[in-house]
Amino acid sequence: MLQTWFRILIAEHFFDGSETDLIAIAFIYLPIIRAQIEHFVHLWNIHKIRNQPNRPDLIPGKPFRNFFHPELKNPEARRCGRQCNLETLARLQEAVMGYGTVSM
Repeated sequence: MLQTWFRILIAEHFFDGSETDLIAIAFIYLPIIRAQIEHFVHLWNIHKIRNQPNRPDLIPGKPFRNFFHPELKNPEARRCGRQCNLETLARLQEAVMGYGTVSM
């Protein structure tokens, strides 16, 4: 359906894929996409991950609770954190430094 809509916009010369058009599309749709992702994350973070014998590294429990409150139910969850690569993080932050935030 979305592809058909874009074909119509292109056929009627309302969209040519230029940077201006892409920025306008992002401005319109990013808040909607972000809201949908937040909804999806919320739904899946309240579901319980069950024990899986073939995956010994998997920590059972609810992802939200495992991440934010590991001491409540599963002390093993504390061992799952990993340090991020600071050089990669700095490059990513530098790449987006000029962008502002979009309020929803």
